[in-house]
Order: sequence, then structure tokens, then C-alpha cells
Amino acid sequence: MKYSRVERLNQLYRQEVSKMILTELRDPRIGFVTVVSASVDRYLERALVRVSVLGGDKDVKLTLRGLNSAASRMQGEIARRLKLRSTPILTFEFDPGVQKSIRVEQLLRKDSEGVEPDTQLPYASDVLPTRVEEVRDDKGDDKDEPEQDEQKPQGDTSD
Repeated sequence: MKYSRVERLNQLYRQEVSKMILTELRDPRIGFVTVVSASVDRYLERALVRVSVLGGDKDVKLTLRGLNSAASRMQGEIARRLKLRSTPILTFEFDPGVQKSIRVEQLLRKDSEGVEPDTQLPYASDVLPTRVEEVRDDKGDDKDEPEQDEQKPQGDTSD
């Protein structure tokens, strides 16, 4: 079977990002992460990596922050390893698929065996946004964006 360049890059990106998270990233915010998929757009400008995180809402938020802060270093390392002239911009997205499948399995067990679902099981996809850009800290402030200072209009010099 013949694969297109984008399909090969998708597979290579998934493999390389998985290796880097497992062996090279030492950020304590990054928890138990599984790289579910990677997709590079056809113009090779952006690469979206979907990850699943084991843990609760707090673990997912912290892991996405850690991955987001390491994205530029990972992008440079991927460019070096794959010998690409231009490297797609790397972004991370939370994939709730694993949590959804666990929840479905719990509901099926409840229906067939009468076993109550585990209420302690984290089910972050109901609460969290999926894109890294939308993740905010507990106070609602976005730490990834610089704070904007209030400035006077340029033409107003009177005090």
C-alpha cells in the first residue's frame, strides 16, 4: 500500500512525540500521557497531537501546560531528527476517547451486572476544553498570554 507524505509524517510525528514524552521530557507537570494520534495538515504548517491523560481534571490541565511549554523544544528536535526543512507548528489537544470508553464500559457493567459505576474515576472530558489554548488556571486567568497593562491613549499627554 502506498502512503502519501502527509500520512507518513503523521505516523512519524506520533512516534517521535511519544518517544520524547517517554524518555526526554522531565517536566514534573507531565503525568501519564498516551499519544493517541498526530495529524499534520496538507500544507505542512501545523501538527496537531492528540493525547490522553490518566488522572483527574487537575492532572489533565497540568499535563497540557507542561506539553505546551515543551512544544517549541520538541518541534526543534523533531526537525533535527526527521531532517525537515520547515517543521509544522506543534500543538497539543486532549482526546477524551479513553475516558469515554471507560465510562461506556462502566455503564454496560451497571446495566448487565448491577455494579455501580466508580464515582472516583476521573472523567475530564465533561469539564475540560480540548485545545491547549483554552486551558486556564483555577482562577480563570490565562497564564500563557502576557498580561495587558492599561495604557493611556497616545495623543493624551496631559496629567
